[in-house]
Amino acid sequence: MRLFDRVENGEMPPDAETMSADDRTELLKSLEAPLRAACEAATARNGRGAIRRLTRAEFENNLRVLLKLPHLDVRDKVPEDRDAHGFTKVASLLDMSRVQLDGYLAAAEAALRTAMAAPAPPPLIEQRFTGTDLFPELETFGEREAMFFARNNRMVSITNQQFAAMTSA
Repeated sequence: MRLFDRVENGEMPPDAETMSADDRTELLKSLEAPLRAACEAATARNGRGAIRRLTRAEFENNLRVLLKLPHLDVRDKVPEDRDAHGFTKVASLLDMSRVQLDGYLAAAEAALRTAMAAPAPPPLIEQRFTGTDLFPELETFGEREAMFFARNNRMVSITNQQFAAMTSA
């Protein structure tokens, strides 16, 4: 059904210039039933995508992000992932056994203990810096396009006179 959605959103041909909105609607009406039938037949034949657990690395990275602990190391508490031809993200291999569940729970508990024991983050400090001495002169190897000043995350063009006034102060 992704194909249908892309045609409906105008992401796929025909272009809006070559096909009117009424013609696109007719095309979508004619495509909807066959595409839906093909999708349902494929799902009945192959089943839906396999449900899988997170790998050790994915689980650790998710805990790092959720708990804001960038140096968290709990990967060794979880049993190693099986692999198929060097790949560890094969859904059929990422099932959940009792041993793996115990490992994931132990890793989560260790991460939570680390998060509770961690000191409060330092207060946020906001500072402003003025970059008037970034370049000794306005002419560099990359010409003026190689350097610029910014204000509110946007480029600010300056003239030689403005630069001279800034550096003379």
